[in-house]
Amino acid sequence: MAQLINTDELKDGQELAAPIKNKFGQVLLSSNTILLAKHKKLLQMWGVFSVYIKEDNYSDDTINYDGTKLDEAKEILRKCLPWTPRNQAEKEIVELALYSVLDE
Repeated sequence: MAQLINTDELKDGQELAAPIKNKFGQVLLSSNTILLAKHKKLLQMWGVFSVYIKEDNYSDDTINYDGTKLDEAKEILRKCLPWTPRNQAEKEIVELALYSVLDE
């Protein structure tokens, strides 16, 4: 399982769950890369704001939401965002929005 996190929250030793590609599809960092401080700086320089990391390495205190609250948040998003994500960037935006609604 992968966890989408903001690049500002990256910690040394976390492992990428998905490759990071530029707009031309070129791989900038491959999946399974163990991240270091230099990677965080590179990602920020490349304009990458969030990445998927392997959840096993995600040590932050993650809140588990019950199914009802999660369903309510998804319904709120459906009303606010009447479109279906077409690419990875849009999927990340929707996922970040979902977490934002859950944290309200």
